[in-house]
Amino acid sequence: MPSLFDRYAPEYEDFYIHREADSELEKFICNYSVWICGESGVGKTASITRRLSHLNCSYQYISLGASIGASVSDLLKEIYLSLAEDKDVDTCGLSAPACIKKISAIIRKRSSSPFYLFIEEIPINNEAMFLEFSNYIYAIISGVNQVTNFRLVLSSIFHPNTVFPPEMQKITERLKIVEWGVWIDDDMEKLADVLEGDTGVNVREEKNISDFQGIPRNMKNHYRDNLSRI
Repeated sequence: MPSLFDRYAPEYEDFYIHREADSELEKFICNYSVWICGESGVGKTASITRRLSHLNCSYQYISLGASIGASVSDLLKEIYLSLAEDKDVDTCGLSAPACIKKISAIIRKRSSSPFYLFIEEIPINNEAMFLEFSNYIYAIISGVNQVTNFRLVLSSIFHPNTVFPPEMQKITERLKIVEWGVWIDDDMEKLADVLEGDTGVNVREEKNISDFQGIPRNMKNHYRDNLSRI
């Protein structure tokens, strides 16, 4: 059933629920690098991927979901490895600043036309790690300052305190942090209408919209469970 898509693709556009959060993302993503924070299942990846698809630009997707427990330095190495043409490059002994320089060089090389780097599932779990990672992210953005065609899009479950210390206030000039909340009931109702129209199953006969806690993934999983029993 196409309405139950996990990852957005253009062929699923008719089943996508456009929300106020999407409009906010559209406003920011053309002018700034963006960090979207929100709990799992609220549609961060789908919204970002959809917007990048509509921009018809070149972008690279990197997931750091397999790097839980890694240090910030190791996360930077993983980003570099994902971008490098030579996947056998040796990162042993590569310092974080050296890694930043290599990442920036690759971005400059690839940004002759609009280029977005989308990094999701960043396994940050505390404020100190966020501040350290953000500082390096800012170093990447600053390192490609003259490249007007480049934007960085980040996504994580961890929601940081967006009040940066004075020495890091400069980050907010180029990197906007946006909180992705759970869906309001009206949007969940719209999703239920779309799912019911596509699948023929009306879960609202047995569930209240509030039972899904504003998480569209919860609703889709419930539809999948119902369909598996048919």
